[in-house]
Amino acid sequence: EPAVLCDLMASEKVTHLAGVPTVWLGFLGHLDATGIELPALKQAITGGSAPPRAVVERLMKMGVRMMQAWGMTETSPIGTVTCEPEDWDSLSFDEQVTIKTRQGRTPFGIEIRCVDLDDRSKVLPRDGATSGALQVRGPWVVKRYFKAEADATGPDGWFDTGDVALIHPDGTLQITDRTKD
Repeated sequence: EPAVLCDLMASEKVTHLAGVPTVWLGFLGHLDATGIELPALKQAITGGSAPPRAVVERLMKMGVRMMQAWGMTETSPIGTVTCEPEDWDSLSFDEQVTIKTRQGRTPFGIEIRCVDLDDRSKVLPRDGATSGALQVRGPWVVKRYFKAEADATGPDGWFDTGDVALIHPDGTLQITDRTKD
């Protein structure tokens, strides 16, 4: 409930808040409807699905540091996190927003790649333009589901996430769709 959330944030002077894009949309809608401001908010974290660009832009214009975390139960749980590159301060606001709309880079121990949707053995380039099926692997990525007889990963340890994505030359992930869609 956006009104309850905003009241609690104001009374407790909340500086960091995490929520899925639906929470952020409701939160911003409530701010618009009431005209209230929450000056204590410094950092917003989102996950679950990609936030609309307008949400990222709006929060950043409010002076809020925006972060995104992508993962799934099978990645235990983080697969990527957004971060500012070393040249962050020299980028335009529009370029900064673009970076924050992506799902980010992998933490130590996690690898990602995109493969052809029809031929999963064909690894696609990290060119920021070629999209394919997202796969992930690492020491804490699922190998087999509980009581399953077969591995959930291929023989080389790659787990197919069910996402369609592209990887930019700097290693940032951008999820664009689901393979079932």
